[in-house]
Amino acid sequence: MNLTEEILRVLSVEDGAKPTARYFFDEHFNRITAFFDRRIVPPRSVEIQTSSLCNANCFFCWGQERRLPNLLGEMGNMEIVVQKIIDAEVDGVKVESVKFVGSTGDPLANSKASCATLYAINALAKHNIWTRMFTNGIGLKRIMLDDINALDKLNYIRISLDADCEDTWGEVKKVKGEFDNIIKSITKLRDVSKDGGTYIDVGYVICSKNSQGIEDAARIVKDAGAHGIQYRMDLLDPSFSSGIPRAIEEQLASAQSISDDNFDVIWEYDPKP
Repeated sequence: MNLTEEILRVLSVEDGAKPTARYFFDEHFNRITAFFDRRIVPPRSVEIQTSSLCNANCFFCWGQERRLPNLLGEMGNMEIVVQKIIDAEVDGVKVESVKFVGSTGDPLANSKASCATLYAINALAKHNIWTRMFTNGIGLKRIMLDDINALDKLNYIRISLDADCEDTWGEVKKVKGEFDNIIKSITKLRDVSKDGGTYIDVGYVICSKNSQGIEDAARIVKDAGAHGIQYRMDLLDPSFSSGIPRAIEEQLASAQSISDDNFDVIWEYDPKP
């Protein structure tokens, strides 16, 4: 009996594996067997950083001094990358998901980055490749004015809001005058996604500058039409070195109380880091 057959034997036994393990092997069986057979197959998911530049200067950003080469904002380069992703298929195994991220920049940082990102989303959608985008939301205003339907093929968007009002947003992002525009963009995007299109998620990194607005932010983005909000602590903020203040825990509990079937409130925290 080879290793693959042994795994199948174990998983076929009732309660022989945890549900997550069972799901993992059911969902990714072809990749698992390829690994055991020492075959090289494409990854399930690929991350693309369209721009290493950013249009904000976040208080808690770790990437400001670690900029990567800014190459994929050029349309020709993006076309090459996207085509390679589409063509990458071995023994029926192919890339299923692409995430547009902003580790040191933002995929909508400027018009060139936005055009390259939207081109990639549309091209990948034609091949049934699931797409996600993580952005601070500043660039959404420009897209909404030009072509709001350009985001129609996007499956998921995470908007890093990190504030509950304009003043706090300016303190955290070190850019002024965009908070209300982002809230309006969320509403417009939800309006064009009523048929189950883009899932709109909001990110909120809790730091010393925004810890008073946790509950209000949840209510604001829910009213705007977001599908959910996710909170996490800024673990590099020395203000929280001794633990999470009770006032923050109470606000998080209040925020979670407004969750329902149409709005998710998620609290991501692991004290070990």
